[in-house]
Amino acid sequence: MDTEQLLDAAIRAARASPNRVRKVGAVLVLADGTTTLSHCNSVVRGVADLEQRHAGDGRLVWMEHAERNAIFAAARSGMATEGATLASSYFPAWTARAQLRNPASATCIRCRPTCPIRSGVRPSYLRR
Repeated sequence: MDTEQLLDAAIRAARASPNRVRKVGAVLVLADGTTTLSHCNSVVRGVADLEQRHAGDGRLVWMEHAERNAIFAAARSGMATEGATLASSYFPAWTARAQLRNPASATCIRCRPTCPIRSGVRPSYLRR
């Protein structure tokens, strides 16, 4: 997938987010180039999705980042993230890059300026 396709996939993933304040999607493409994991920011696994957990800053406690959800899904499946590419429909969570195996070998891409989920965000490309 090229950068535009990755960002489009991240935007599609964002639309599935239950977050009522900010919907974020992420796509993790593993080093093999064929394995793709798409996730959105969502309530932490095992936690009830209650209305009060969406209010104000409470969502910051109960919602997991889209990027981290993708990384966790790879870990649960035993997939290596070294050399992976991570695209986000919003600013990538700073913790996400640190959680990638050998983060120096990963590429992180964030949303383009015309993103329909969040406009006005400048593109950012973090490379090794």
